[in-house]
Amino acid sequence: MEKQGSDGEATSRISQLRLTAFKNFREVNVPLEKMTVLTGRNSSGKSNILDALDVLHRLTSAENLTDALDGRRREGGPVRSGAVGCAPHGSTRFSLGCTVTVTHPRGNYDYRYDVELETAPFTRVVSETLEGPQRAAKSGRWNQQILVSAGPGSGGIGLDAAVSTGKRGPNRHIVLRDDRSVLSQLPAVLLGATRADRDILDAQRDVAAALRSTFHFDPAPSLMRDWVPLRETQLRRTGENLAPVLRHLQDQAPGTFSRLEELARQIADCPIRALEFSSTDTGDIMIAVQEEHGDGQPGEPTALTTARSMSDGLLRFLAIATALSTPASDLDLDSVTATYTSDISVPSAGALLAVEEIENGLHPSNAGRLLHLVEEATQRGQVSALVTTHSPALLDALSGKQLRDVLVCHHQQVTRLVDLPGYAQAMSAGTLGTVVTRGLLDDAARPGPEPDYSDFLALIGAD
Repeated sequence: MEKQGSDGEATSRISQLRLTAFKNFREVNVPLEKMTVLTGRNSSGKSNILDALDVLHRLTSAENLTDALDGRRREGGPVRSGAVGCAPHGSTRFSLGCTVTVTHPRGNYDYRYDVELETAPFTRVVSETLEGPQRAAKSGRWNQQILVSAGPGSGGIGLDAAVSTGKRGPNRHIVLRDDRSVLSQLPAVLLGATRADRDILDAQRDVAAALRSTFHFDPAPSLMRDWVPLRETQLRRTGENLAPVLRHLQDQAPGTFSRLEELARQIADCPIRALEFSSTDTGDIMIAVQEEHGDGQPGEPTALTTARSMSDGLLRFLAIATALSTPASDLDLDSVTATYTSDISVPSAGALLAVEEIENGLHPSNAGRLLHLVEEATQRGQVSALVTTHSPALLDALSGKQLRDVLVCHHQQVTRLVDLPGYAQAMSAGTLGTVVTRGLLDDAARPGPEPDYSDFLALIGAD
């Protein structure tokens, strides 16, 4: 690990999720690649992994934990199952964390963030740790250090946080509140007067930016069937403002809009001539399609079908395709102010687009097209994708190389598909879609006895 200077652009992303004790998982590490496909049987924990990302995202907020995790005043409502439901069965505590990897032209480095919370009698932080590179006070050399480590304060009141000074000897101690995360409090208590403090503030900024750039996209077609103000051009997490986002693309990125228009033609069973918009006198708009009637020749009649009559599948596909085709700046992300604190360039946090059951409402014949969109978006550099799926058609569309990025939830564990004990034997039954349909992944996840090759080895004289 070596943290370098400010020449060149740096980017950051969440590279690992740690479920130390979270819902049905204990001591589970979830690697996150540029494109990660998550599969598994019902109730295996796929949604819980997305919930963990949601919890970490909310912990970056300066609001108290009750409002952040259980508060109904938030636009997204409480985290699924609330704070109490995040603890494993029979426990009143849960803990999780992540690794944020910063990629710089002259070297890469990691930040590790972990937190433990108690849910009874009230939600509070029990312990919290932030680890990352820090320069030694004398030599200026970068070393991986525990930057901040917090635990219960004296008398069980608040948190006692040990803050690294970059020097040998005892750390500096500060008292923090336990009703909100340490991560969210650091900018208010560290003034950045020393180089060591500036390194810690850099770590806080970069970890918070990566966590706040998670975009759990759950497009709801029912919400896309209403009028939306034209000015709302950042795509929301429900996709409800799809119409003004598409209209903005039509004006600002006509090539992208034309591609989305062509995709709509390819997946729809009806003959679509163009994507259109219906508007009110007050300037609100709704998405529509211009359908052809007759043989599609010039001069043939057309009809305008608004979103109120469009299929759920078409609306959902358009929303996902739009999210994958637009830059991260056009997503409604919770941004973090990129403050300058040291001589290290501020990394650009790439969006992590998480979509649950991405194939919902989509005909199996279009699975490959959707997968290609996901791969294309991640190759552009600023977007990572985490998708869950049960679709045999989508799993069959994965290439051999992409199979390495498939994670399987099973028996309260998460394992790379290719690392399952019975992977090779299961895949001998056919494609991945076939293996999943026949329930063979469950058997592949159970370690069995080593195959007896003694007769074969004797036959070839290799015993």
